[in-house]
Amino acid sequence: MRRGRVATRRRRRCLVRYRKIHVEFWGDRRIRGLDDAGKLLAVHVLTGPHTTSLPGLWMAGRGSLAEGLGWDLEKFERVWGTLSGWFAKADWEARIIWLPNAPRYNPPENPNVVKGWKTHYKALPECELKVIGITGIRAFVMTLPPKFSKGWADAFGTLGDTGYRGQEQ
Repeated sequence: MRRGRVATRRRRRCLVRYRKIHVEFWGDRRIRGLDDAGKLLAVHVLTGPHTTSLPGLWMAGRGSLAEGLGWDLEKFERVWGTLSGWFAKADWEARIIWLPNAPRYNPPENPNVVKGWKTHYKALPECELKVIGITGIRAFVMTLPPKFSKGWADAFGTLGDTGYRGQEQ
C-alpha cells in the first residue's frame, strides 16, 4: 500500500506547473509606478493558468483574466490600460496576449523545449499578434547557441522569418 501512495505523490508532482518571475521585475521603474492592482495583474498575466512553456505568447481573454482575479470587466479594463503597450499587447478578438520581454526572462533550457513550443503555438488562433509574437520569439532564439536555432528549425522550419504571415488554409 505504501508503494501506491509514493507513486501517486510522484504523479501529482509531475502535473504541477510553475512560472518564473525574474527579480528585476520588482526593480523596473514602470512596475514600481503601478498601483497594487496593476502589479497584481502583471503577476497574474505572467503566472496564470493561461501560460504555457511558449514564452509570452498565450491565449486568454479579458473575461478569464478578470475572473481569475475576482474583478469585474470595468476594473480589468482600467488596470489593463496601465500595462497595455509597454508590458503586454493583446488581440482580444482572437484572445491572444503577447509579452515582448518574456523570452528574454524565460529562455529555453534546452533545444527540446524549443521543439515543444510548436504544440502550444499551433493551438493559438490565427491573428497578426500571433505572427508578431512568434517572430519575436524566433529572433530571441537566434541569439542563443546554435543548438537552439537547430531546435527551432527542426520544429518550426522558417516560421517566424521576416515576411511570414501564417499558413495558407
